[in-house]
Amino acid sequence: GIRWANLGSYLRYSLPLIPNALLFWVINSSDRYLIAHMLDIKQVGIYSASYALGHLATFFLTPISFVLFPIISKFWEEGKRSEVKRYMKKSLKYYLFLGVPSIFGIYYLAPFILRGLATQEFVTDRLLVLFIALGFFCTGIYQIYIYVIHLQEKTRYLPFVFLTIAALNLGLNFILIPKIGIMGAAFSTFLAYLVQAAIIMVFSAKLFWIGFDLRFFAKTVAASAGMFLLLRKFNPHNVVTIVGMVVAGVGSYLAFMVLMKGIGRNEWELLRSAYRARGEL
Repeated sequence: GIRWANLGSYLRYSLPLIPNALLFWVINSSDRYLIAHMLDIKQVGIYSASYALGHLATFFLTPISFVLFPIISKFWEEGKRSEVKRYMKKSLKYYLFLGVPSIFGIYYLAPFILRGLATQEFVTDRLLVLFIALGFFCTGIYQIYIYVIHLQEKTRYLPFVFLTIAALNLGLNFILIPKIGIMGAAFSTFLAYLVQAAIIMVFSAKLFWIGFDLRFFAKTVAASAGMFLLLRKFNPHNVVTIVGMVVAGVGSYLAFMVLMKGIGRNEWELLRSAYRARGEL
């Protein structure tokens, strides 16, 4: 039967999440609506193509979050706070390890991919794709830290966070799109997601300290920059050469990370143990 005694706590946790879907639409989709009205449909198509490409920056987030939340929820219920912290820190580390080089790769390969999958008409400034990719990268960081708020059942604060970010995104779009076109929409997306991630990181730190490995982050940036400099020497002409550059980029990035001791046996072992723990849930 229904455990009516717990109904109040269930509602306090779940009801604040209901308006988030609408506010998320404002943050995630309203820019294209405003571009259509302030500019034209052609610009919507160009922006949407770059938006879809920039969204690849979150490609690695889904498998990490799929494994992470069930594991830390189990540990949290068992009172194993140190294990929760350990898995969250390592998951963030894996996301940085995979996400940072993807941004560099997307930035460089964007014109070639857009030209190959669409037409020259859809190729735009690399900076536009970069802003979008950075914005989505920030959503990945946000997604990991927000688990602290869910574990602590402090979801009543989330509508205020989303409302603030939605208002910021809309305001920036209204100001920047008429002035600098779709580049303004891209910058608005980046800034909104950056502020969202920063707010959640600060708020979660007050509830349960996870930290952020700046040293490892710097290594991923340095290794990605080295990969980027190597990729710049090549000019892909078709899908086969683009795939070849991706493979070469992955290999060079891993080599740079190993040289800088950014990855080692402990990281691979924790990843294997995470999947084993997932199977035991």
